[in-house]
Amino acid sequence: MIERLRLEHVLKTGYTSLRCTWAAHCPVYLTPNLEAPRSMFGIDAEYARAWQKFFPDEAIPEQVGHPCCSQFAVSKEAIQRRSRVDYLRYRDTIWNDETDSMKVGHYMEYMWHVIFGKPATHCPEPERCFCDLYGLCGPNGTS
Repeated sequence: MIERLRLEHVLKTGYTSLRCTWAAHCPVYLTPNLEAPRSMFGIDAEYARAWQKFFPDEAIPEQVGHPCCSQFAVSKEAIQRRSRVDYLRYRDTIWNDETDSMKVGHYMEYMWHVIFGKPATHCPEPERCFCDLYGLCGPNGTS
């Protein structure tokens, strides 16, 4: 992945998931809701609570979708769009979250793309992703 990574694409977009497959995570994976019951695997309520702390001036999105996991590339410029105060708030939210650490890790997988400037639902077409990010274009993913 790293050998094929097109850095010019990362610099142009600011943030990109390194996963080009959607699986069950796009176009909708979460429906953040403060009233959602805490469940063993669902993190909708936890995500909504974290959203309020991470982005206090923004409404909780109705839907969140993004390729799974925290495998991404981000540009220096995208990182620097947020203030140090923002990053300290994110850190403090995570450190002080009473939710079990597995759920904190899980909701963070669906926060990074927003932190780095993408909308809550950000699901690039897999074919376009493979082509833009890795140069695997064409009918069989050939370059």
